[in-house]
Amino acid sequence: MKGDSLIGRDSRKTLEFLWPASLGVIGVVLGWYLIPVAIHLVGRGGQQETIEWALYMSLLVIFPPLVLLLARGGARLRVARMSVVALSLLAVVGYVLLSPNRIVGIALALAAGTATVVLTRLDPEFRKIGAPVVTLPALVAATFGWMSVAGLVSWGNASRWLIFRPQAAIALVVFAWCGAVVLRETRVDGVIRRVDMGALDWLAIAVLMLFSFRTFPIIEFYHWGFYIGPIEQMRQGGQLLWDTPSQYGFLSILLPTLLPGTAWESFWFFQSVVFAIVAVIMYVGIRKIGRGTSASLLAFAVVFTTLFFRPRSDALLLSAQMTPSGGPVRFIPMFVLLMWLAHWIVDRDEIPNSTRFVVRGSLIWMFAVVWSAEAAIYCSAIWFAALAVYLIQSAWKLKDQGATGGAVASRILRLILIPVGMAVFTGIAVSLVYRVIVGRMPDLYGYIEYALLYSKGGFGALPIDPTGSVWFILLIFFAISTAGALYLASDPFNKRLVMLAALWGGAWSVGSYYTGRSHPVNVLSLAPILLFSAALLLRTMRSDFSSPWHEIIFAALVPAFAVPIVITLGHKNVVAEVARPQLSPSSIVTQVPAMDSSLATLLAQEGAKPSDPVVLIGDGRLMLPAWKSGGTTMMSDRSWLPKPYEIIGSLPAARRNVYIDRNRFSSPGGWLIHSKTDTIAHFDELHQKLLEGRTESRRLEDDRWIVSWIGVR
Repeated sequence: MKGDSLIGRDSRKTLEFLWPASLGVIGVVLGWYLIPVAIHLVGRGGQQETIEWALYMSLLVIFPPLVLLLARGGARLRVARMSVVALSLLAVVGYVLLSPNRIVGIALALAAGTATVVLTRLDPEFRKIGAPVVTLPALVAATFGWMSVAGLVSWGNASRWLIFRPQAAIALVVFAWCGAVVLRETRVDGVIRRVDMGALDWLAIAVLMLFSFRTFPIIEFYHWGFYIGPIEQMRQGGQLLWDTPSQYGFLSILLPTLLPGTAWESFWFFQSVVFAIVAVIMYVGIRKIGRGTSASLLAFAVVFTTLFFRPRSDALLLSAQMTPSGGPVRFIPMFVLLMWLAHWIVDRDEIPNSTRFVVRGSLIWMFAVVWSAEAAIYCSAIWFAALAVYLIQSAWKLKDQGATGGAVASRILRLILIPVGMAVFTGIAVSLVYRVIVGRMPDLYGYIEYALLYSKGGFGALPIDPTGSVWFILLIFFAISTAGALYLASDPFNKRLVMLAALWGGAWSVGSYYTGRSHPVNVLSLAPILLFSAALLLRTMRSDFSSPWHEIIFAALVPAFAVPIVITLGHKNVVAEVARPQLSPSSIVTQVPAMDSSLATLLAQEGAKPSDPVVLIGDGRLMLPAWKSGGTTMMSDRSWLPKPYEIIGSLPAARRNVYIDRNRFSSPGGWLIHSKTDTIAHFDELHQKLLEGRTESRRLEDDRWIVSWIGVR
């Protein structure tokens, strides 16, 4: 049969559709080598972290203008676009030549890519005589997708782990097939406007919500401490934006503080509710990609495996609730904003009313601003990217309708003033509340200082592995960029560009979370929001026309959905983790480690009680561990400094001293526990600072600990 070749001739013409992703890949690869040279030319040292942030910012400053130029260049720049694609394919050849052992991984990715494209072309439309089995652009995209997700297996060789572990291999086959079926591009029924939820979906949602309220194992003492510490300090009279520093937000700390129960119980319930909300949002968003049981199975598997688990190594599978700072508590405003935008832009046929659209979107944005500084940054990138495209399209529409330039400018200005006015009103309202109720103005620098600490100060920075899991983030980012560029080239007034701009802003902004601390597990923390964004991208495309370039993105994203599922379901500990017996909410503190026996002896000799205010200065990372006697576990819930100590110990000295001084006026003092074996570098200086206006009246020590009572002089 003449046309039944592996790759049809006509398919080669669509290679041009790969240019946005190819441009991004070239930019990242060249930037990795050229940015250090540029930094050295201007006389700078070019530290690794500086290079990474420069490359990250280039995706905002340099990449979009180039995409805009090539997208709107029409036929005049076709040679340039094809040259970009050819250069990226040559880069793959260079990648192999520089390290020939990579040929095995690329060969396996090519085989997986071929299988993926074949599975996505099993519809009757593609089984006609003359239809190619595989299209070259889709094959390139799928192969790139499989290469990109390999880094998620950060603890070893991905191919060996995925193929030769039976449990992982079975899961890989099942969910690669499932993803291909759900993401299958069809020209017969390419437009999907509505997906109804059935009984199976509601059952899946119920299971996910129930699992959100797990009680064991969920506590990681170090990570929970940065939420529990501020909650307990507020309950003893502390104030956010004054004497109670909060590393992870404002509203995200205030809400659990207002809930009943101990700080541990109230935060458990608060986090569980947030997990349940995000689980529902994720499930519905992914479920609406396609129809049928396969779509339900894929949605459930993605949410269950990526939202609730973090495979840390081949032997360690962590519960996501253990690290609230890497889960929905941090990212829920993004889920809410993107869900709302999808409802207004994708699910509706009509163009949204301008005033209602801007007012409601700005309200959700203000919710993010009050939630935390980081949520404000992420959601600002989402909302203002979407708003900018919406306002540009609205301006051109008004102009086409005959409106004068002044009328158009006036209308756009009124819409811009809506979010500006909300921000000003919120700032004034918060300041007035503090002034009236607290009696002083808030210290607004406390709202942003931890975001600055991570982004500017290099706190907690780790180097990026250029061949590792970072490519999972780039895969999603380039898929969104490709769709946005091709929509821009064909129809710059399509309302779906508003949604694509929001997704682009979100994918770019959360990259800062990984750039700031590039541990492989942080990519897994981002997987839920990235896959939710990918799902909304596919929904945006499937709600519109059906095009040959859709197949490229669909094929590339099959491994993006399949492999995160597999690295959890293929983990040897997954069954044991899911089947663990649960605790009653009142017993969750039994997961906290017990206090060192020698320290417990010293405290008992001094007559210290769990109800006494305590400050632990060890290595600064932990609060005081649990007082345990027999079957009883008690926690010290009072302190005379912010806790854990690292919450101020990581700050510059000037800001650290501000919090120490403010707490001196709000707390009379208490126990100071200092570790001799695991101390901090500036303890002597800190000790002198703590004694200003106070006195050390009692002191007892052994070879490991010093326990003293610091009281008012």
